[in-house]
Formats: sequence, C-alpha cells, structure tokens
Amino acid sequence: MPTLAPALLRALPSSSRPLAALADRLRDHRGHFALAETVAAARPYLLGGLYAALGGQMLVVTPTTDVAERTYSDLTYWLADKVEELALLRPYDEEIGSLDNPTERAARMAALGRLAAGEPSLVVAPLAALRQALAPPQVLREERIAIAEGGPLDFEATLAQLHRLGYRRVEVVSAAGEYAVRGGILDLFPPQQPLPVRIELWGDEVEEIRAFEIESQRSTQRLSSVSVDAWHEVLRDQTLRAHVQERATGEEGVISAVRAFLAAGHDIPTAWTSLAYAQPATLLDYFDARAVVVLEEPAILASLERAVEEERARGRMRTIAEAEGEGQLSVDEALIADVMLAGLEAPRPTLGSMEGALRARPLLTIPGGIEAEHPAWLPPALETYALGCANAEHFNRSIDLFLTAAREWLAAGETLAIVSTGATRIRELLRGAGLEPDQTPAHLHLRSVAGAGAALRAHLFVDHGSI
Repeated sequence: MPTLAPALLRALPSSSRPLAALADRLRDHRGHFALAETVAAARPYLLGGLYAALGGQMLVVTPTTDVAERTYSDLTYWLADKVEELALLRPYDEEIGSLDNPTERAARMAALGRLAAGEPSLVVAPLAALRQALAPPQVLREERIAIAEGGPLDFEATLAQLHRLGYRRVEVVSAAGEYAVRGGILDLFPPQQPLPVRIELWGDEVEEIRAFEIESQRSTQRLSSVSVDAWHEVLRDQTLRAHVQERATGEEGVISAVRAFLAAGHDIPTAWTSLAYAQPATLLDYFDARAVVVLEEPAILASLERAVEEERARGRMRTIAEAEGEGQLSVDEALIADVMLAGLEAPRPTLGSMEGALRARPLLTIPGGIEAEHPAWLPPALETYALGCANAEHFNRSIDLFLTAAREWLAAGETLAIVSTGATRIRELLRGAGLEPDQTPAHLHLRSVAGAGAALRAHLFVDHGSI
C-alpha cells in the first residue's frame, strides 16, 4: 500500500485555501460550484482529497470511458486505504445477444448494490453510463438475499430467487453469477464477493458458510453471513416481460421480432431496461441527497451528447433501410440481434432530463481549458474556485534536466513528491545527486510559507505507485 498518498491527501485542504473553502461549501450547501484552472493529470488527486475530506458518496462523470478508466486507476493510488469504496461503472453493452464479461458485470452489480444500500462510495462513470436507464434502486434493495450462519433458509425458495435475480445454474461454479447444488450444499458466487461461497445446510438451517477457491474447490475462510445481490438488472419476471411487449414501439417487423425473442425464453436485454420498469432509474437515483456530483468538462459532455444522438439517429435509419431492402425484418435467429437493436425504441435519459436531480444535490463542475458554451441544463455556478494547476515537465527524457529542476524546486522551498513504479531507482539517482528523500510524515504542508528572514523548509518524497 502506498505510504505517501494518505499524507498528501490530508495535506491538500490545509495547503490550499480555495480547496478547503470548496470542501466546506460542498459539505453544507446544495448548489453548483466550479473548480477552475486545473489540469487533467491533477484531477484524480483533487477528487481524492475532496472525497477523503467529505466522505459519504460521490459520483464523478467524465466525457469518455478512457478518461474514466484513467481517473479510476489514479484514484486507486490516492485512496488505496478506501479502495473497497471505489468503483468504475462502464456503460453496459447495448448490443442484443452480446456476451457478458463476468468480472465486469460483477464489479458493476457490486457497485450498484453498495449504492442502493447507502454505503460510502466514490463512483467514476463516463457520460455514456450516465445516459443509460437502470433498474430502480429499491428493486436491488428489496430483492437482495441475506443468508446468515445459524439462520433459516428455505432451500427451494432460495433457488427460485436466484433464478429470478439472473443467476445461472451449473454443475460446478467457475465464475461470478453462477450457482450449483449438491445435496444440502449450495455453492454461489455473488457479485460483491471476491470468492464464491459454500453454504451447508442442516435441514432448513444454515450450518456453515465458507468462501472457497475456484481452482481447488477448497474452503478458505469461514463467514458469518453473506448478502446476495442481483446478477441481472432486469429480473426474470413475467410482469417485466409483459411491460416490454406493451411498450415496444417501432416498425411492425421489429415488434414481431421482439415478441418472438421474448416468447423463445430469452432474458430481457439490459438495453431494454427503460421498457421493462414502469419507473426506470438513472445512476443519479442511486446516490443519496447529500452525495456530491462532479461533472468534468460540462461543455464537452453537452457536445458529446448531441453528437451521439445524431449518430444514433443516422445509424438507426441506415440499418432499418438496409434490413427492409434485404427482407431481414423477419424472425431470423441469425439476424434478429442487429435488427432489434436498430429498430426498437427504448427511451434513454438525457442530461436535460436530469436537470432537476443535478440542482437538488451539491454539484461540482471542472471546466476544461475552453468552455465554449454553458449547457442549458446546467445551473449557473454560485462560486468558482481557482487552483492554478500545471502539468509536470517531461525533461526530454534527460535525468540531468530532471535533477537540475529538482534542486531548483527544493531551493525555492517547494514540496517535491515523486510517484513512480521505479521508486527504488529514482531514490538512487537522487542520492547520487546529493538529494536525500525524506521519510513520509503523518502530516505535511505542500508548500512552506516562511516569515521574513526565515529559511524555507523543503520536502522531498519518493513513493512507489502508478498515476
């Protein structure tokens, strides 16, 4: 675990009056605040510092999945002691018939389960994930199965509920989302568990719960209880299937294909969530009223939303026209996925439709270098805080240039913190240049402020990590 990150996070509010003031405002007020003059590389550190100071729940919305992945990766360094509270929520695949990645789905459902339960969470999600319909959070809360050692368990009812939640019955559990039955033993791999669990029954009572390794099938750790969250966001429920058929709109051939698809017993695709539930949710609905919502580069978010909608409309028209010309709007298993995806109208949330939810929460925007427009759905900022961040130099891959710059920074009384996977080698280079790294203290200030005639106290730290 990194040793420097916690000290740097604690130092951030005390070393930056604008950031400390912003944290106070976000803690005590609902409204829109802006954090200006930042750079992309610094934002995970700033967000980690705010989350460490505020606690609770936070949603960070980025323009793209790539940016979300980089932000999440950096946050795992800055918040390594809270990594169980971090989540990256990628958009679900909207292609009908696509294969799930069990690891990604487990991470997604575990994150949604934590949020639905009101647990502290920092979730990073791209715009595409925010603009997808989700199951209402109360569904996840109400459908969760709680199993405790020594408690009662209706075996047949539990198996029926696992099927309803989307789990797949197999001979031997080998991935998340599966369960297996052998006599009075139930093997189960819920999304929020790092390992599958083995539940042994004595009649209708849970005798023992243990985690076990998939490869060896050997038990590892005894557990007092386990919670089982849904595996599919759209439950296996006849009422939900009826909702999809009632609300489906589009070309006549597409509607026929949808009905045939459901009649064949296929699970309702996640892309049809907004058709299945009477009141589908958005990701914002999973966060409590005090959760901080962070929008990175809101003007870019607005531009991307417009571009995506325009491209989606053009793509739908092209696919339907091609299908009609080739006689593909018939119930054909080989072609049904593409046709339904293009032709079935499943409503999706927009940034405009979330305006009320955004106004009701503490909202932080981080503008980019050039914000050409103020989106109509974004309320005016009550206050703007400027930090004045700058990207680090690259030194043209020259060690000598780097060491020269390090000496200048330290001579000026700056705190120099270096985080690298090559930390050991960097320490050797610094010592060879007469620069001795400090031991990481419990508390530090990022920049020394000396009085008249006082000597500046510089700090040099080196830590192992990747940011």
